[in-house]
Amino acid sequence: MQKAKKLLADNVRKMFPVFFVTSFVIIGAVIAVFLYVFYVLEKNKNVRSLKFEKVASIQLRKQLIKAEFHTIISDLQILALQNELMEYIETGSDKARELMDIEYLEVCKRKRLYDQIRYIDNDGMEVCRVNFNHGQPQIVPKEKLQNKKDRYYVSNTLALEKEQFFVSSFDLNVENGVIEEPLKPTIRFGTPIYGKDGKKHGIIIINYMGKELIDRILYGSLKSPGNTMLVNRNGYWLCSENRSEEWGFMFPEKRDVTFQNRYPEEWKTISNSEECQIESRDGIFTSVKVCPIPDEAGVISNAEYSTPQTGKYILGGKEYHWFLVSHLQFGEISESLEEYKVRLLSIGIALLIGSSLISSLIARVLVRRSLSQVELYYSANYDPMTGLPNRANFDSRLRQALAEAGRYNHKLAVLYLDLDGFKAVNDSLGHAAGDDLLVQVGQRMLHSVRASDTVARLGGDEFTILLPHFEKDGDAERVAEKLVASISSPFTVKGKEVTIGASIGISLFEGENDDVDLILKRADNAMYKVKQAGKNGYKRGSAE
Repeated sequence: MQKAKKLLADNVRKMFPVFFVTSFVIIGAVIAVFLYVFYVLEKNKNVRSLKFEKVASIQLRKQLIKAEFHTIISDLQILALQNELMEYIETGSDKARELMDIEYLEVCKRKRLYDQIRYIDNDGMEVCRVNFNHGQPQIVPKEKLQNKKDRYYVSNTLALEKEQFFVSSFDLNVENGVIEEPLKPTIRFGTPIYGKDGKKHGIIIINYMGKELIDRILYGSLKSPGNTMLVNRNGYWLCSENRSEEWGFMFPEKRDVTFQNRYPEEWKTISNSEECQIESRDGIFTSVKVCPIPDEAGVISNAEYSTPQTGKYILGGKEYHWFLVSHLQFGEISESLEEYKVRLLSIGIALLIGSSLISSLIARVLVRRSLSQVELYYSANYDPMTGLPNRANFDSRLRQALAEAGRYNHKLAVLYLDLDGFKAVNDSLGHAAGDDLLVQVGQRMLHSVRASDTVARLGGDEFTILLPHFEKDGDAERVAEKLVASISSPFTVKGKEVTIGASIGISLFEGENDDVDLILKRADNAMYKVKQAGKNGYKRGSAE
C-alpha cells in the first residue's frame, strides 16, 4: 500500500506543470478577453470621437471658405467703387491711372491673396494691372499691358449688369495656352464698372491665389487621421493630401482620375446631399456641400467646369458649389489606436506576469488538495500501520465479489485469521515490537496469496483474506495451510527471534443468500473452533 500510495502521490506532484499551464491559460484567456473588450470599447469610442471631429472639422472649413469668398467679393466691391477709378472714368487722366496702380499695389501687398488685380476697359484692353510676382508685387508698365477680350472671364464679366459678379471655376492658371508651372490654382472674380453717368466703363478682374485656400483647408488635418479633400461638382479633386489626384480635368491623361470613379457608390450619396456621413467598406466619408458665394452678393455668373476656356456660363450662386470631404480609412483608425494598443499590451504583459504567480499558487493548492485527497482516501480505506485494506475497504470488496459470485456462479472463500501468541510478544517486548510484528505478518500473508486476492487487517491481531475466483475444492484449505506455515516460521523483532501461530477459519460462498455479515460470521466461528481445538491450524465453517 505504501508503495502504491507513494507512486500515486508522486504522480500527483507531477501534475503541477499541468495545473500551472491550465490555470495560466484560463487566466490568460480571461485577461485577453477583457483586454479585447476594452480595445473594442475604446475603438468604438475613438470612432465616434473621430466621426464627430470630422463633422466639426468639415463644417469649420466650410465656414472658412465662405468667409474667404466674402472677403474677396468685399474687396472686389471696394475696388469697383474706388475714388481714383471713378476719377479716371470721368477724366481719363494719367494721374488718376497712376493712383489706381498704387492702390492696387497696396492691396496686393497687404492682402497677399491676389496674383493679379486688373482694370480692363469695354474693349478688353488692360488699363491697370498689378502682379503679385511671387511675393514682390509690381505695377505692370503701360507698354506691357495686353488686350484680353478673347479670355472667357473677360467676355463673361463684360456681359454682366450692374452689381453682378463673375466667379470662375477653380482651376489652374493658363498662360499663352499652357498650364503655368509650378501649378498655380486660381479663381477669377470680376464685376462690371459703372460710372456716375450710369454707363458701363469696363470691368475689375482679380485673380485669387487658390493655394492659399488649399493650405487653409489642409492645415491642421495633417495631424489628424484621414484625408481632407475639396471636390468640384463634377467629382474632380481640387484639393487632396494625395496631390497626384488633383486637377484631373486640366490634364487629358487624368480625365478619369475622379472621386466619382474611385468611390462611385459614395459619390451618389455625397453629390445629392447637403451633408452626410457614410460608413462603407472603403472607410468613413464625411461630406458637406459648400456654396461659397455669399447670398447677399446677388446674381453670380461662373464658367462651366468642363474647360476653363469655354464661353458658357450659368447663373445662380447655388449652382456654384463644391464638396468638402473627409475620408477616414479603417486602417488609419487602427493606427490612431497604436498607443492605446501598446498600453493594453503592457498591461496584458504585466497581468500575465502576475497571473503566472497566481497560476503557480493555484497549482500548488491543487497539488496539496490532491495529496490531501490521496491521504484521505488511504486513511479511509487502508490500515495506517500495515498498509493493508481496512475493514470498510474489505467489506466493500467482499460485497462486490459476492455479487459477481452470485451472478456468474464463481467460487469464493473468506479466511478469518487470528494470531496465536501475539499478546505475549506485545507484553514482553512492547507495543512498538508488536506493531513491527504485525507489519511483518502482513507482508508474509501478501506473499502467500495471489495478487488478485485481498488481505485486510480488521484490527488488533485479526486479519481477513478474500479469495475470489478459485477453481478447485480444497484451494482455500491449501491457502490456509500455506498461511499457517508462513506465520509459524520465526520472526526477528528488535533483534530477538519470536514465534507465533495462526488460527484460521474458512467460509465458502454457499449461495445468493450469503451476505458480508453472514460469510464473515461463519469464518469467525470456524476460527474460534480452531482456537478451542489447540490453535495454529485451520478449519472450514459450515451453515448452522
